[in-house]
Amino acid sequence: MNQPLDLSFLYYFKSPSSSMMEVRINGLEKGTPPGQVYHWLFFDHASEQIETMVFKSMGSEDGKEHRCFEQGELWFDASQARLILDGGAAPHSFEVADGDQISAEVVTRVQQHLHYAMPGLS
Repeated sequence: MNQPLDLSFLYYFKSPSSSMMEVRINGLEKGTPPGQVYHWLFFDHASEQIETMVFKSMGSEDGKEHRCFEQGELWFDASQARLILDGGAAPHSFEVADGDQISAEVVTRVQQHLHYAMPGLS
């Protein structure tokens, strides 16, 4: 069985139907590419599926942070976030939450997802 990863949840946005988070894997070798250290994940609660968002760029404008992914765009400030996925689906609205509020079950699912997505992790 895989060893648990040392994770930090840098951003955590939640709603009753889904969550969005940025996760950092701690303890990787110096020089590990940022794309292997930092992961944006979208968790659909109904299907219990986690999707890795493919990061393209970031910025800020008018007091809001912006992240652009291959799958869509995320805008957020200190209290709320909005994810607009490509393909015409309704936007996801989230409240900003503390990463310490993530349930142990979600942390376990994130661990499993990252081990599957990055097979070389120990």
